[in-house]
Amino acid sequence: MYTSSFRSYGPRTLPVLAKNNRGCLFIIPRSEQKAAIERGIPLTQIRPINADESIQLTSKIRVHAIPSAHVNIETDQNNDHRYLGYIMNIGKITVYHSGDCVPYPELVPNLQS
Repeated sequence: MYTSSFRSYGPRTLPVLAKNNRGCLFIIPRSEQKAAIERGIPLTQIRPINADESIQLTSKIRVHAIPSAHVNIETDQNNDHRYLGYIMNIGKITVYHSGDCVPYPELVPNLQS
């Protein structure tokens, strides 16, 4: 599983990762889906998500997205967030992946919900 913004990585890295790991899923901001496809990630390996949405990958693995701010919270013309943080529940373990997030006023309440 790979989660991040596609703006941060070179166009050659991710297609190689996808091609050599057909079971790899790319959980990405919905706003980045077009960029992912343009970079060569097969649609079958993309799981787009927006803030406040969750994806249940297996009976024991759930990924919930929250807004992430690089400087500010940014959305595209469809109000899809450009940057996301991910709360991953794996059985009884919870992990938060913030990406390149800077603190913002709603971050702590988002993590507590």
